[in-house]
Formats: sequence, structure tokens, C-alpha cells
Amino acid sequence: MVGLVLGLNLFPRLIGGQRLLNDTRPVFALDRVQGDRAGIGLISVVVDALGPAILPDGGVTEEHPKLLDHVASVVRIPIQDVRNLVMLDFPHAAELLDGVPFSASTAGASKLVDYLASATHVTSAEMWQTVQADFPKVYQVVTNLRKVTDGWADVPGTAKLTRFNGSPARSVPQIRDYFRDESPSQPSAAADAPVPADVG
Repeated sequence: MVGLVLGLNLFPRLIGGQRLLNDTRPVFALDRVQGDRAGIGLISVVVDALGPAILPDGGVTEEHPKLLDHVASVVRIPIQDVRNLVMLDFPHAAELLDGVPFSASTAGASKLVDYLASATHVTSAEMWQTVQADFPKVYQVVTNLRKVTDGWADVPGTAKLTRFNGSPARSVPQIRDYFRDESPSQPSAAADAPVPADVG
């Protein structure tokens, strides 16, 4: 066996393999694995929470009016009265549901900025600069939410990203599943991963 190793010049390869195992050892540290799982878990919750409201076909856009209609039929009052009561007693919930899909809300915000720019005789770029300077948190929410809605179904830069089984991982939910199910820190993936160990 020793002669075979020497004859095939395998020592450099073995040393390189040991270095690789040593370098990957921190990936499987318990604190790091638990932290990764917690972070991926929260991201998964965010995807589940926002997913139905991001795009028109997410589900909430269709279900919200059905919910109001159901309440109106149960309490036997016009649906507009239901809307008014919800807005009066639960204004934040009403505004949240009225704002879906969020893709339409972000598009509406862009149109509003364009209108303000036209009304004040400045360019849209100048108006966006004003919003960023005077209302930085509003600017942060609107501009970043637009990136989320635009890339939700097709994340930029993921054209060639696939899961281990070859299926695409292009949308935000698909990428969430990729990290949740196939990350080395996840139980199913970690169970199949090599455990770094000394060979000497």
C-alpha cells in the first residue's frame, strides 16, 4: 500500500485533501449550524408571510374581497359597510390588505413620484433624490420593496442556479427551499456531508 501511494505520488493529494477538510471544519461547528438553521428558518417565515401578497397571483388579492363578502353575508350588511367598519376599527389591517398586491403598491408609489416631479417642474430623478434626502425611510421602503416585487418570481443572477436534482431555483420561494433543504447546515444535508477528521 505504501509503495502504491509513493508510486502514484498520492501524498500531495492526501495533504491537499486534509487541508480541505481542515478548512471546512468551521462550517460544521455546532454554533454555526444552529445559527444557520435559525436564520434560514426566519427567512422561510418571511417568504411565507409576504409571498401571498407580493404578486397579483399570490392569493391574497383574490381572497381579500371574498373575505369581506363572506363577512357581509354573515352579518347581513352591505359589503361597503363592512369595509367602512374594518377601516374604522382595524385601520392597519385594512390598509395592509387594501395595499395588496405589493407589486401594485410599489408601481403606484413610482407613479406618485413622477406626478410630484411633473407638478413641481423637476425631473423624476431629482424628485427621487428629494425623497431620499428628506424622507430616507420612505425611500428605503419603496425602492427596496420594488426590488423585491420585481425579482420575486425571477431573481436576477439566478439563471443557472439549480438544486442538486437539477430543478431550477429562480424564484424567491425556490431559493428559500434550496437553502432550507440543501444547505450543509440543514439536518438532511448535514447528515450526508463528510465530517472533517484527521487522517494522521
